[in-house]
Amino acid sequence: MASNKTKREIKVAVLDTGVDYTHPDLKNRVLKSKGYNFVDNNSDTMDDNGHGTHVSGIIAANANDNIGIAGINGTLDVKIIPIKVLNSNGEGEVNDIVRGIKYAADNGADIINLSFGANEKSKSIAEAISYAKSKGAFVVAAAGNDNEDSDNISPAGDGAFTVAAMSYNYKKASFSDYGNCIKVSAPGVEILSTVPGGYEAWDGTSMAAPVATGIAAMVKAEDPNLSPSQIEDVLDSTTKDIMSKGKDKQSGYGLIDAYNAIKKVKQLEK
Repeated sequence: MASNKTKREIKVAVLDTGVDYTHPDLKNRVLKSKGYNFVDNNSDTMDDNGHGTHVSGIIAANANDNIGIAGINGTLDVKIIPIKVLNSNGEGEVNDIVRGIKYAADNGADIINLSFGANEKSKSIAEAISYAKSKGAFVVAAAGNDNEDSDNISPAGDGAFTVAAMSYNYKKASFSDYGNCIKVSAPGVEILSTVPGGYEAWDGTSMAAPVATGIAAMVKAEDPNLSPSQIEDVLDSTTKDIMSKGKDKQSGYGLIDAYNAIKKVKQLEK
């Protein structure tokens, strides 16, 4: 791989309840003009629930600004494309989600974060994820929070990079779904992040997925030429193996590891 690549802005589409683009820790991070609201079919992507803002802060809250928290991406040039596919109750229609995934892929998203789940398989969501991957987007999904097998639900079981939640003691969080579709695990208990009006600590695979999304964005920033399957290989092969040896249904390949992932990309670049 050539090492003379120019670093570029990495775009992360957050498909969720919207994003509070006025939040002091996010306001320079959100590409408001690129976003879209599929719930109301307009361009206002303001968060009327809080969930999408929490997810976005984990990925990209400004670092070194003496405000609040720092997202996974610190000072890297990572921007959020806010795509509202869930309403104020955090609920959404499959059709809006499908349109949102395709919109993200067509509007240059490098990474797409899906921190939600349907109760059943959706062929159309699976096809949208496949389309996004074919356009070069790396798609990350939350495993789900019902302590059940997520192979049979969308989008976790639909070919996304599916993330389970771990608690502090390297055990599966009690609520986290599991299954063959789990690729990695990430912290998902008491995760502090941005919400409209301030900060709160939340639990959920919704919080674990954006940890992985943020690390995927770091990897992509280090080498913008990496394809989605190459990013996946880097993340899978650099985890810290926890729980059962090798890949298991609770933690996938293991706990995601940003330091080792970036180290591996640097080695590939030589």
